[in-house]
This record gives sequence, C-alpha cells and structure tokens, in this order.
Amino acid sequence: NVVKMGIELDQYERPVAYWLRVNRASEDTYFTAGAHRVRIPAEQIIHAFRPERPHQTRGYSWMASALVHMHHLNVFEEAAIVAGRIGASSMGFYKEDVPDGYTGDDTSSGDLINEVEPGMFRKLPPGVSVETFDGKYPNEVFDPFVKRALKGISSGLGVSYCSLASDLEAVNYSSIRSGTIEDRDHYRGIQNWTAASLHDQVFPDWLRMAMLTQAVSLPASKFDKFNAATWQPRGWQWVDPQKDLMALKGADEMQITSLTHIVADQGRDLEEILQQRQQDNALLKKYGLLQEVISDG
Repeated sequence: NVVKMGIELDQYERPVAYWLRVNRASEDTYFTAGAHRVRIPAEQIIHAFRPERPHQTRGYSWMASALVHMHHLNVFEEAAIVAGRIGASSMGFYKEDVPDGYTGDDTSSGDLINEVEPGMFRKLPPGVSVETFDGKYPNEVFDPFVKRALKGISSGLGVSYCSLASDLEAVNYSSIRSGTIEDRDHYRGIQNWTAASLHDQVFPDWLRMAMLTQAVSLPASKFDKFNAATWQPRGWQWVDPQKDLMALKGADEMQITSLTHIVADQGRDLEEILQQRQQDNALLKKYGLLQEVISDG
C-alpha cells in the first residue's frame, strides 16, 4: 500500500487506513519532526469531503479560492486606515530661503509659531515660506476596490455578493430574487451532502447503541424498521409570499409537486403541521367555535 498525505491507499486508491500524529505531552508542537504516528483503520473514521478533481485523497477548505482576495482586502484596509489618518491630519512645513535663518517672532524662544487657530493670520518673516501636505485620502478608489475584493470572495464561497457584503444599494427585486434562489440552491446542496456523507453513516450506529442501552425506548428487534431516518434541514421563507404561494398552488393542482415537498422547502414537517391543525380543530370544537369557523370559511 501507498501512504499519501497521511492516508494509506490500496492498489485501487481506496483508503484502508489513516496515519495520525499523536501529540505527546513532551512535544511543544503538534508537527514536531519525527512525531509518533498511529494507524487507524479506515472503517473507524468518517473522512467526508467534496472532491474537486480525480485522485484527490484529502479535501481542502472551501475558502481556499477566496483566501487570496481576503488577504489583499485585509492588507488594503490596513493601509487605507493608515493613509486615512495621515490624510485627516493637516501638516505644514516651514521653508527658509535665507542662510541665517529666522531669529524670532512673538515668542521668547524664537521658534516659529506651529499652532493655528480659526480665523488667525500671521505674517511670516522675509525668506520663510510655508509648504503644506495634503494626503488626499480616502479617495474614490477605496469603495470600488473593496467591492471588487468582496465579489471575488463571494464567488469563491459560492454565495451572492449582496448576501455576503450586506450591500443592497444597487439591487432590484429581480436581481435579489435571482441571487437568493442561487444561494439557497447552494445551501441545499451542502445540506444534502452533509446528510448523505455524515448523518446517514452516524445514525445507524447511534440508533443501535441507543436501543441496546435503552436510551431510546424502542425494541432492539425492530432495528431495521426504525433505521429509516429522514433529515429535514432548515428552510427559508419565500421572497414574494403571495406570488410564490400562487405558483405552488398551481403546481399542486397540476400534480407536479406534493405538499410534503412544499412544506420541506420551508424546513418544516407536513405531519407536524397536520397534527397541529388537528389539535387546533379539537380546541375550537371544545369551545364551540369550530362550526362558526367552517360556516364563515
């Protein structure tokens, strides 16, 4: 077998074991040269990542493509803060054109006056002039650069710029709707991948242990029956509730969707909603209001 980046692969490039470094108490850092390694069989480790290329053995951060833009934005903002502080400070310099220099003014020390007050004018002696420094910052390139950097970051992370930067200055209903739909599709893909790569693998072992230890009051003989979990991630409200509800109503009447799917898109469970409606009807019936609601409806 071949060990590639700490992962032992067989002849078919299938992971069979993971070689992990152990941090001993005597070691100052985790990656000490010659650190002790232990071999963990692959069936004891869930190594979930989304491959981006063939023969990829390990995943990398989804922020990797955006890190360069993050670094540039961080350095630029730091330099902009320094330049902004310099630009906010008015500085001036005295320039002397005579060899002997200035011998004095209104002060006993003979120094040039270096503080100014509003509405004050003073006469400079012969051979002395004033040069001012104006940093002229911040200027007009700051906002475009920040926006361009944030757009690169949002593209690398797979989200829309207006969602990442909370910038709704130049958006309209159509553009924000399109960006919101793309964001939610991206999030749903991550949710489904997490459920398939992690939850589906952990749940059977957890359920078996929970039944054996009676942490869950279910008979262990019916493991196969209860080992059928359905993962319901969070959902989102509609961008335009009235139009979206009318569209979903039409899709339901055409029988190209289901109530379960419609409710699941909002992160809710249809059975729970029906149970709540049943409880509401029972409560209305208890107080004699059910018939009145039906007659008005």
